[in-house]
Amino acid sequence: MKTRLTVVLVLVFGAARARAQEPTIRINPSGADLYRIGIPGADPAARVVANDLDLTGFFKILDPRAFPAALSNEPTDTINATNWMQVGGQSVAKVRTGSSDTECRLFEIAKGERPVLSKRYSGLEMRVAAHECANDLIKYFTGEDGFFGTQITFAQGGRGRVREIMAMDFDGANVHQVTRMNAVSLLPSWSPSAREIAFLSFVFGGADLWVAPAGGGRARRVTRSQDAISGAAWSPDGSRLAVTLSRGGNADIYLVNREGGLLRRLTDNGAIDTSPAWSPDGSQIAFVSNRLGNPQIYLMGADGSGARRLTYQGTYNQTPRWCPRRDTPLIAFTARDEKLHFDLFTVDARSGQIVRLTQNQGDNEDPTFSPNCRVVAFKSSRGGIWILNPNTRVEHQVYKGAVEAPRWGPAVRR
Repeated sequence: MKTRLTVVLVLVFGAARARAQEPTIRINPSGADLYRIGIPGADPAARVVANDLDLTGFFKILDPRAFPAALSNEPTDTINATNWMQVGGQSVAKVRTGSSDTECRLFEIAKGERPVLSKRYSGLEMRVAAHECANDLIKYFTGEDGFFGTQITFAQGGRGRVREIMAMDFDGANVHQVTRMNAVSLLPSWSPSAREIAFLSFVFGGADLWVAPAGGGRARRVTRSQDAISGAAWSPDGSRLAVTLSRGGNADIYLVNREGGLLRRLTDNGAIDTSPAWSPDGSQIAFVSNRLGNPQIYLMGADGSGARRLTYQGTYNQTPRWCPRRDTPLIAFTARDEKLHFDLFTVDARSGQIVRLTQNQGDNEDPTFSPNCRVVAFKSSRGGIWILNPNTRVEHQVYKGAVEAPRWGPAVRR
């Protein structure tokens, strides 16, 4: 597959406020010139914040082991700007866990010794407070909401006869079992509220659609194996699901309600139409079809109208996933290249422009965007779940177990 291998890599932090001396990050394709931030101390909340910022792919976290004692032992309410400049810092975040709260302060070294952000989080578990601190830091720098504190769901990988649906914090912590079906369960999909997960399970032999509480609990059966079903995607308002049903041996896309009642047939074609994915405004559905030979990404209206082919490069394109932001018409997908490797790409839903995200790192599949679209999670033949910043190409492994079909959940604000 011949695609453009780089993107324009300029991110300006703080554009929403247009203030003098705002920090600016300019990133080149090698991932250099990341914004340098010091987060001193061994406080567990500070380490969570450091990891959060590191996983964004936009920051270089200064190694606290290299800090002299004068920096490591500084009071939390001030900094020695000269000393921090000597170790290469541009900003300093200080995080302290107390008996009943967590403090979070941000200092911009060029602006002196007083914090530019100071917040206190009371009544929150340590990791929750740390994620909130990281979200506030990102909000300060970018004007955008962060994705810290969100979750990723996935199906257990491997060849076992029992494969359950799991979920974890986006950074790989707090892995927990969502379902207890004692059967093969696949293709999880978050509800817009992040309170429920739809999935397929073969507990009664054939594949049925089920919905379970995201935190675990009794799952309810939505369909009853009258038609072969493969995959489901929630509408943005949570009232409907787009599903693939095979009736008479042909796979098409249908709408069902939350109870499994058939609402509408969206595609009616002799080819295989599958893998529906809603646009964030609910007006369009991306899907995969082989109606012109090889699997390609298509778009149609949410009522099934105006189906059109979106991708024209590559011979095997699949697993479309929309960026959740309404102002970013971007779809991530999996494609097989000329060397028969699977890799990640994005396509602009308006222009059709394709950008390649991964290459020469094994097989990488099933992309799923963070809620703010700044990073992409995916499964890799290197093992487990990875997250990638499409701009800097910085990537991190966040889960090492065998997985299928990771899906990033929406942000839920307190």
